Amino acid sequence: SAGRLRDLHGLLSDFKAIETDLGRIPGQRRGPRVVDLDLIAVGEERLALTDCEYPLNLPHSLMHERDFVLVPMAELRPDWRHPSVEGRPTVREMLTRVLTGEEVDSLEGAHSDKRPRRVFPAAGGLGGRKEGVLWEQGAQTRIMGILNITPDSFSDGGSNCILEDAVTNAQAMADAGASIIDVGGETTKPGALEVPVEEEIQRVVPVIRALRERSMDCTISVDTRKAAVARAAIEAGADWINDVSGGEFDPDMLRTAAELMAPIVLMHTRGTP
Repeated sequence: SAGRLRDLHGLLSDFKAIETDLGRIPGQRRGPRVVDLDLIAVGEERLALTDCEYPLNLPHSLMHERDFVLVPMAELRPDWRHPSVEGRPTVREMLTRVLTGEEVDSLEGAHSDKRPRRVFPAAGGLGGRKEGVLWEQGAQTRIMGILNITPDSFSDGGSNCILEDAVTNAQAMADAGASIIDVGGETTKPGALEVPVEEEIQRVVPVIRALRERSMDCTISVDTRKAAVARAAIEAGADWINDVSGGEFDPDMLRTAAELMAPIVLMHTRGTP
């Protein structure tokens, strides 16, 4: 409300209280955090709040180079003008510059990047191939090869139950252009029976370990709904977890992924399975 905006110090204190209630704790500046509430602008005013517990410059000093700020703002106030950037560009103009890679006239002391690169981890997990492997979103279409270590999958059921056959078929998919090999030990086709955890582990872990021993330059994901299977697979060398239940089948799945620092793909299914 207009009245609340006249008390910016109080509003900032409210934001900090909400962050604390949601579990945010002080940490590295601009590092990972549970939640981050910011004031972006108050009208087209230029404000510097320095005599308070939480110093703040308005408009936000880096908003003009951050697409995650400009995209939603462009839906709300596309014609809002930045009073501190040369030429007073609109939100729409700033977003266009960021998305096309054009330079944006920046504030004194502010860094103006070209278009931010959206990336996602190609590898990860404590037992994965290596850390720091990133793929740029949209740069290349990635192909996932499906390797079912099951007797009853509708596509390749029974084709990979012998270890050497599974490794040979995985290598063939990699040679044909697959960037990801998705190893599954339980079919989720309609009407399929649930596979016990230990049996599923016995199916997928030897294959994952063998693929790692071959030093295949592929991301390995484990297709499972069960946290214990995911843990065993990551420890054997898998990079990703691919959970068709979106983390809802096993209440320990998301906690396990976080503990193992393993990227997780949250899929969707209707029915069990």
